[in-house]
Amino acid sequence: MSLRARQNQTDFRYLHEFKRDAEDHLDWTSRHETPFISTFASRQHAVNWALDRRESGCGTAVVLKLDTQRLGPIFCVRHLVKHPRLQLYTELPEHTYRDEYLVLNEIPSTSILCEIDPRDIGRGQVQETYDSDGGDYSDSSDSDDSDMNYWYGHLKRP
Repeated sequence: MSLRARQNQTDFRYLHEFKRDAEDHLDWTSRHETPFISTFASRQHAVNWALDRRESGCGTAVVLKLDTQRLGPIFCVRHLVKHPRLQLYTELPEHTYRDEYLVLNEIPSTSILCEIDPRDIGRGQVQETYDSDGGDYSDSSDSDDSDMNYWYGHLKRP
């Protein structure tokens, strides 16, 4: 299962087009569809977002652990906001996007290492379900998560 952004037109010819879509993505009041999918470097941040979405009546939420080396273009929101040429505008406080990354277009199924069971999120016990294509993955406390991101959201099951 791949995850696709709501808008797939990503022919950015000019910097201002990229900036517009990134700013729209970070504007929670905007209904403009963007080519980005938000991910987080912190599992706890992703879990918190999933819980907030579920508690606000958006249905069940899912958290996925991703291998960022298998993703396409990915952008650090904090760097986009602070970039001297781009200076992405957002009214969000920095702590909400400090570890947020925008993935362009899609999250391919090959980058999904495991799914965190949403029923366990509410109980505070995270149980990870491994995809058979995910390879050898260990969630030991000494593992290096520098190449991992977490995605939260809703999946439509077949």
